[in-house]
Amino acid sequence: MRMRPSWLIVALAACTGLAACTIQKANDDDTEPGEGGSGGEAGSSAGGSAGETSQGGGAGATNHGACGDVPVSGICADKSTIKTCVIPETSDPEKDPEKVITTSCGTDRECVMDKGVATCKLLGECKTGDTSCKNDTTLLTCAGSGATAKWQETACNTANGEKCVIGKPGTPAKCFPLASSGQPDRLTGTIQFERKKPNETNTGWSEVEVRDATDAYVGVFDGDVMIGKALTGYDIDTQQFNYDGKFTAELSAPITDNTWIWVWAMAFNYDTGQPLMAIAKAKGSDVMANAEGAEEYWAWGAKVSDLGGGLDLQPMVIRETDGSGAMNAYQWIDFGLQRTQTIPGTTQKSLIVYWSDQFLPECGACFCGPQCGGGAVKYGTGAGEVDMYDSFIALGGPPDDETHWASPVISHEFGHYAMMNYSVSPGEGGPHYLGQASKPGLAYSEAWATAFAQTNVGNPVYMDQQEGTFFWVDIAKYTYTNGNLEKPDPDGAIDQNLNENVGAGMIWKLWVPTQTASDQLDIGTDPDGRGLGDSKIFTVLTNPKLIDGTLNRGYSKVDLVDFFDSALCTSQATDADVSAVVATTGFPYDPATKPACQ
Repeated sequence: MRMRPSWLIVALAACTGLAACTIQKANDDDTEPGEGGSGGEAGSSAGGSAGETSQGGGAGATNHGACGDVPVSGICADKSTIKTCVIPETSDPEKDPEKVITTSCGTDRECVMDKGVATCKLLGECKTGDTSCKNDTTLLTCAGSGATAKWQETACNTANGEKCVIGKPGTPAKCFPLASSGQPDRLTGTIQFERKKPNETNTGWSEVEVRDATDAYVGVFDGDVMIGKALTGYDIDTQQFNYDGKFTAELSAPITDNTWIWVWAMAFNYDTGQPLMAIAKAKGSDVMANAEGAEEYWAWGAKVSDLGGGLDLQPMVIRETDGSGAMNAYQWIDFGLQRTQTIPGTTQKSLIVYWSDQFLPECGACFCGPQCGGGAVKYGTGAGEVDMYDSFIALGGPPDDETHWASPVISHEFGHYAMMNYSVSPGEGGPHYLGQASKPGLAYSEAWATAFAQTNVGNPVYMDQQEGTFFWVDIAKYTYTNGNLEKPDPDGAIDQNLNENVGAGMIWKLWVPTQTASDQLDIGTDPDGRGLGDSKIFTVLTNPKLIDGTLNRGYSKVDLVDFFDSALCTSQATDADVSAVVATTGFPYDPATKPACQ
C-alpha cells in the first residue's frame, strides 16, 4: 500500500512545470493495421507522431533533410523559442515531408538544453500568479516574475475559522471562513465509471461494465464554495491507499440542497502538491493546437440530493455518454505513475493528456516530450491563467478509433513518457508497421513502450481498434493478426533492423516471472520469463552509462543491444537470463561480446 501525505488532498492549482506512437493503417504487404513510429511528427495530416529525444549513443545527430540542422530532439532558437524536427510516419515523404515546428516557451520559462533535449524550463520556483495551499492553514501565492518568482506564505485566520481551500481547477486558492462547530461531519461515497475492454477473442470491445475510479480528486461544493475534499481510494484514518473508489471528505459546513460532488481525473506531485497528471478536453484534431490552447479539464458533477442525500451517498457512476473514456485513460496512466514513482533518484515530470469523444487526433495516439514546448490548459483569459505541463499525450476517441478503451495503447504512450522521463530515447523517426522490421533505434523505443504497456495491463496481447478494424499482437508468442512476426537473422549483425514487437517480446520475457506470487504485483507471466521485475528493469533503464552513451556499440543510436548490455553491466540480469530470451527469437546478441562495464 502506498502512503499519501495528509496535505496532498488539499492542493489543486496551476501546475508549472515526442517520443510517440501512432496507430495508423499500414501499407505493408498484408495491409494489416500497423503501429506508427516515434518520429518527429506532432499533429500533421500524415498521422505521424512527435519526435523522441536524442541523447546518448549517437542520438541527437543532426538531420540533413528538409529540417536542415534541426534534430528531433530540438534546439533553442533563442531564449524563448524551441525548434524541433518532425518526421511524419508515412510511406509518401513527398506528400508529407519532414518539417520544423516552432513553439514558444512563453512567460516565466526559458529554453535550455537538458541532456540534449530542448526544454522550456521554469525560471523561478513557481509561475507568477499561481496559488496553492501548503496545508489547511497556509495559503501559497507565487510572487515576483522570471527567476525571482517564489512562493510566499500567508497564514489563514484560524481564530475566525478560516481554512485554505481550492475550488475547481483554474480558480485560485484562498483563505475562506469555513468554521464548523464540534466534530466535522463526514461525507462518504464511491466514484465509479463505465468502461469497455477487449473481448476474449480480441476482435472487439466487451459490454459496458462498471469499475471503481481510484485516485481521483473529489471536491464537495456548496454553491461555489468548497466545503470538503478527498481522494478516492485513500483512507484518511489509516492514511493507507486501498485502490478502490471510496472517499471520505470531512466537511467544514453542513450540506444543503445546493451541495454538489465534483470529480476530476487529476493526480498530484507528492512533493509539491501541484498537479502531476490530468486529462483535458481536446478541442480538435490538431495535436499542437490542443497543446497550446486546451481550456478545460475533464470533470463530472452530481448533486448530493441526487445521490440519495444525507452523509452516506449512493455511488456516483460516470457514464460512457458523459465521457467515462477520460476516466479510463486516467486510471491506466495513473497506475503507470504509481509503478514508476518507486524509481530511486528520479523526479516525475508533469504530463497532460488530451482526449475528446468527438475528435480523433491527427497522430492517432502519440506522446510529445519537452522539445514540443510542453502542454497547456488555459483556464482563463489572463496571461498567467494557464497550467503548464512538461509533456503531453494525445488519444483518440471517435467511434471508429476508441483508443480510450485500449489499455495497451494508453499504457504504451505512457511507456514513451517513462523512457523520456527516466532514461534516454533514440530520437529516431519514420514509418514503422506491425509486421515489418524497423531501424534499430526506432524498434527499441517502440519495443520498450510496448513491453511496459503489456506489464502495465498484465498480459502479453497488445490489442487496438483503428479505422473500425481490430488487430492484436501477442508479444510472448511472436504472433499477430496475420500470422507469425518476422524474427531477426541469427547470422546477421547486432544492428540489423528489428521488428519492434519481437523486441518487445524479449524485454517482456526478461521482465515477467513464470508465475506470480500472491505478494507480487501482477505484471503478467510467461513460460520463458526470467522474472527481473520492476525494480531491476527500472535500474537497467536508468543506468547512467546507458543514458550518456558509454555503453553504445553497433548502431549509432541507443538500441536493444545497449539495453541488454546495461542489464548485464548493472548485474540486474545474468548471462543466462539474456541468452535465454534472445534464444527465443534468434537475435544474434552474445553476452560474451558486451563492452567493458567499468
